[in-house]
Amino acid sequence: MGKAIIGKSVWSRELGRHLGVPRCGIEGTAEQASFVVNGSQRGSGSAFPGRPLQTIVQSLCAKASLIDAFFAFAREEQRREVNEIITSEDLNPEAAKRYIAASVKREFAAENGADLNAILPKMSPLNPQFRSKKATVFEKISAFVDKFKGVGGEV
Repeated sequence: MGKAIIGKSVWSRELGRHLGVPRCGIEGTAEQASFVVNGSQRGSGSAFPGRPLQTIVQSLCAKASLIDAFFAFAREEQRREVNEIITSEDLNPEAAKRYIAASVKREFAAENGADLNAILPKMSPLNPQFRSKKATVFEKISAFVDKFKGVGGEV
């Protein structure tokens, strides 16, 4: 139900733990495949909820509490990860939160323009480390935006 390495398995395990739903991991391909909640091992372009997810939703999700619990968990993780990116990359906190919030809202991070430069630590664009720092920060924020598409919330 999304690109690899964006945290789907972590979210599904945590959601299952909060709901008290039993979990079973199945190795079905050469790569690690999790059929815990999503029940689907397809490319991100054609992913859809599998039978396990449909069954759980039909049996447990007549209440909105499951969806509310998921989004509460996702937003908590979102805030934690934003703070982690800001701290680990020594970013300007206010500018970074504005840039990330705008990126999440439009569902992509823009590499060009002054907004990305404004969040970076103070250094000259002529500094040899500037380009690599900008690229690293952009990659982290792009991955973050991909991971939290559709979650909404405050960063």
